[in-house]
Amino acid sequence: MTLSPVVAGAWRLAEWGLSVQERLTWLQQRLALGITAFDLTNVPEGQPALALLGEALVQQPALRAQLQLLCTCSVVQPEAVLPVVQRCLQALRTDHLDMLLLHHPAGATPAPPQAMGQALHGVLRAGLALQVGVCNHSVAQLAQLQAHIPLVAHQLPLNLLQTEPLHDGTLAQCQALGLQPMAWAPLAGGRLFTSMEPAALRLRAELAALADDTGHSPVTLAAAWVMQQPGRPRPIIGSQRLAVAQQVQQAASLRLAPAQLARFSPDHRPGPAAPSGPARRHPPGP
Repeated sequence: MTLSPVVAGAWRLAEWGLSVQERLTWLQQRLALGITAFDLTNVPEGQPALALLGEALVQQPALRAQLQLLCTCSVVQPEAVLPVVQRCLQALRTDHLDMLLLHHPAGATPAPPQAMGQALHGVLRAGLALQVGVCNHSVAQLAQLQAHIPLVAHQLPLNLLQTEPLHDGTLAQCQALGLQPMAWAPLAGGRLFTSMEPAALRLRAELAALADDTGHSPVTLAAAWVMQQPGRPRPIIGSQRLAVAQQVQQAASLRLAPAQLARFSPDHRPGPAAPSGPARRHPPGP
C-alpha cells in the first residue's frame, strides 16, 4: 500500500465541534486534494474522533473504499493488542484498518518483542489490519520488533524545529529497512509560526524571505522541507482548515534546491540581499 503524499490527522475531530455533514465535507475536501490517508489514535484525547469519523462514514459507506485508515494504538501488553484494535474498529464502524501503528507509551517497560510480534501477526491473520508500523520507537526498539514482524512505516516527530530524527538514526533506519516515515507535527504544532523562541524567529524569517522569492507560502515551504528529508516523509496535518491542507499538498510537487534547503540549517548565515522585484503575495502561516 502506498500512502498519499500527505496524511490528514483526524484525531482532533472532537475539538472542532463539526456536525456529521461537516465531517463528511472535511473528508471529501481532502479526498478532492488527493489526500487519501487519514490518521487516528486510541489515546484518550483521540478516542472520541474514532466514533465521530465512523458516524460520518456510515452516512456515505462508499467513502470507506477511498480512504486509507491509519490508527496509532498505544499498547503495553501483547494480550491487549487484539481487544484494542477491535474497539477501534467498532468505533470506526469498519472491518479493518489499512495500517495499525504500534505506539509504546513513554516510560512504560517494553514488552518482549517476540510476544508483541506474535500479537501483531494475530491481528494481520484475522484481517483486522492490512499492514503494521510503529510510532515513536527508538532505533533499538524498532530493530527488535522488526525481527519478529515485517513493519512498513514509522511515525516520528519531524519539523524545522525538531530535527532529531535526522541525527539519531531513525530516518536512516527507515531508509535501510524500506519503511515509510511519517512526520507528525510537521509545522511544530504551529510553534513554527507563533513561538518567540530564537530558533523559531530565525526560521520564520527564512521562510518569509524564501516565500517572497518563490511565491510559495511559508506553510508549503516548511512542509516541502519535511518531504525532502531522507525517505520522503509524509507530513501528517491535523488541521481543520482547508487552506492549510491545500498549502501542504502543494509541497508534494515542490522541489527545493540544495541552496534553499541549506537556508534552514542552524549554521546558515544570510548573505547580502540580492536586488529583487516586488515581493510576491503568498498566504501567511496557519
